[in-house]
Amino acid sequence: MAEKHTLVFYGICGSGKTMLSIALGIKACMQGYKVKFITLSQLATRLLEAKETGRIEKALGDFRALDLLIIDEWGYCQLDKMSSELVFQVIADSYEHKSLILTTNLPFSEWGKIVADEQLAAAIIDRIVHFGHLIDTGKVDWRLRLSPMNHQMVEKKIN
Repeated sequence: MAEKHTLVFYGICGSGKTMLSIALGIKACMQGYKVKFITLSQLATRLLEAKETGRIEKALGDFRALDLLIIDEWGYCQLDKMSSELVFQVIADSYEHKSLILTTNLPFSEWGKIVADEQLAAAIIDRIVHFGHLIDTGKVDWRLRLSPMNHQMVEKKIN
């Protein structure tokens, strides 16, 4: 946090990315840091609504005031051009000023599919990786593995 680094949790659905980001967010809150947890789609929606109602500077200011911004589910929805530009603004404002945690199921090479423009994706990635750490959460879907439904299916196969 003091070094304003970025963490990117990368892995398949159910591999623990969100759980890890929430745990770190709670720890940061307990240490007195200002933290916000938001999904990428919620962030885009909030920024678009703020722009449409003339409150974009206030919304951006609210994000600037944070010590840690956690953006979850980076890769589960596509953003239009305006949303992409607004999300880029949040990332650019955060660069060297606060810590970020992002969770994603996509490698950086596929982030152009999320944002409307390959150059914008490259600019976002550039700011994230400069002081960033990539943590691969693996290829095990823990929700599926620990699901009672999964155990029921295994028991039926045995019988």
